[in-house]
Amino acid sequence: MDTFCSVIKFENLQELKRLCHWGPIIALGVIAVCSTMAMIDSVLWYWPLHTTGGSVNFIMLINWTVMILYNYFNAMFIGPGFVPLGWKPENSQDREDVPLWRMYLQYCKVCQAYKAPRSHHCIKCNRCVMKMDHHCPWISNSCGYQNHASFTLFLLLAPLGCIHSAFIFVMTMYTQLHNRLSFGWNTVKIDMSASRRDPLPIIPFGLAAFAATLFALGLALGTTIAVGMLFFIQMKIILRNNISLNFITCLLILQIFVKSNKDQWMFYIKKKAVMIKTV
Repeated sequence: MDTFCSVIKFENLQELKRLCHWGPIIALGVIAVCSTMAMIDSVLWYWPLHTTGGSVNFIMLINWTVMILYNYFNAMFIGPGFVPLGWKPENSQDREDVPLWRMYLQYCKVCQAYKAPRSHHCIKCNRCVMKMDHHCPWISNSCGYQNHASFTLFLLLAPLGCIHSAFIFVMTMYTQLHNRLSFGWNTVKIDMSASRRDPLPIIPFGLAAFAATLFALGLALGTTIAVGMLFFIQMKIILRNNISLNFITCLLILQIFVKSNKDQWMFYIKKKAVMIKTV
């Protein structure tokens, strides 16, 4: 009982408030819709469980869902790793063999602590985050030293699971509709009244099932494109040993510089244009 009470603390219960943010609500909703519809379509209408392929396919769908949720909740609840309040270096005195600029650390007035190297103060979390990459609204938490690996794995697994689900949705609609389509001279008719699969499914593939499958397919394809692009950007930053915050900061500085020197940039662009025309 003491161990159970030590795990469930007030601070841990406070972390559950992150689930009430719009980001986790949308993310978990998309995961629930795609996973549930993929399992229903697979079992009822596309690949029944009494076949070997259907059983393997169903286990893979469950595996995708478990791994995606595991890494998602790890990224959300483990947290990025915060710099302790009031932290300062153990040996902050200057030494002759170490340059002064290497020993300099910024001081955070909010946390009343020195910032460790590559740490930044997150306005949303109101704490200094170790090796902060960015604050992600989809996990309602910052992405940093402790949860960066789980966050990256989530970005990888989510598109892969959605690709598998999208394949199930497409094949379900194809297998259920290709025998029900009849083409006329100027018309196309779809007979949704009866199924032609033997044995007949427990629940017939009707108009509501078709609409739900089509909606889930749109969510799966949209998630694959959006999250896949985020994974590509994240891997590009990781391979360069950089963080998203530095990239965004550089873009803002460049934007401010261009605005402050707008006349010089316009003169440079016009000069280059004239040179190109003369050539």
